[in-house]
Amino acid sequence: MIPEKLFEQAREKIEASTKPIIFFDEDGDGLASYALIKKHYNKGIGIGLRTNNDNMIYIRKIQEHQPDLVITLDKPGISQELIDQIHQPVIVIDHHPPNELKGVININPRLYDTTDTRPTTHWAYHLVGEPQQHAWIAATGIVYDYFLPDEAFLKKFPYPELFNNATTLEEARYNQPIGTLVKIFLYLLKGSIQEQQKYVELFLTIKEPYEILQQTTLEGKKIWQKYQEHEKGYQEALQQALQQPTEKNYYFYKLPKTETSYTSPLSNELSYRLTVPYIILTREKEGYMVFSFRSKKGYKILPFVEAALKEAPGATGGGHDQACGAYVPKQHYEIFIKKVLEQL
Repeated sequence: MIPEKLFEQAREKIEASTKPIIFFDEDGDGLASYALIKKHYNKGIGIGLRTNNDNMIYIRKIQEHQPDLVITLDKPGISQELIDQIHQPVIVIDHHPPNELKGVININPRLYDTTDTRPTTHWAYHLVGEPQQHAWIAATGIVYDYFLPDEAFLKKFPYPELFNNATTLEEARYNQPIGTLVKIFLYLLKGSIQEQQKYVELFLTIKEPYEILQQTTLEGKKIWQKYQEHEKGYQEALQQALQQPTEKNYYFYKLPKTETSYTSPLSNELSYRLTVPYIILTREKEGYMVFSFRSKKGYKILPFVEAALKEAPGATGGGHDQACGAYVPKQHYEIFIKKVLEQL
């Protein structure tokens, strides 16, 4: 268990800061973690990042904004090399395989229990004192990252109807209102950087989930409209994907080129709806093949991906045992996928 003193130290740093910068991963877990901290402390410059291994992006943004505190949320692979270039206090909150970091407040459950992979949202919610008015944001971020909130959380959750007594993660995510919120968080981060910033700022004004789900405010209506636009494209992509054949123990589909990508959520839902243990989706992007891998309970896909990455020069990737991704130069695509498939 993460020592409580680390949370106390982080709270002291945030409370003492006047201009923190908050880097968060561009997914629902990262967004929820950022929103919890931003709403609770009412300060912080939020920067959503897709990349995980470009130190110069962090440095450029820090030089541009001149913060007095740096926070990273759900960003794997933060290195000592990066930390050594930052001259402000740093708080790292994450749940991916950790690096040993000196000179930072490093909040990561895997430093204390390698099997504890509860999402960054879980820890950000604890950091801000678990306020009930923001519990719906925490619940959405946790379910987004494929966990059910624990029993203690759900017992006092002010919006039990969002789960409707769902007993499994899949039931909650794909058949209950909390799953709609998960998709809304996903779609908020679609589009240009300017559009993302616009909708994240809009989202931060939302006080309760029914502003969006029932469109009770103008801000909620705008977010719902964006959800509907993307949901139409997503459902079309899902139906097309479901028509593709499966092999004996895996499903592999090369997605057609589209303006908007839904690779990650598609792989999640296909893993739920198909019976094969392994799901592999890929799409072409700017000279690379972008992969999304999923495996069912009892099966691990990450070791196979890591082995294949060694065979493909310039390829990067990683993630969780049952949910991970890869970014492979197009010229090494055949070598990479052959290595993955022969291990299944």
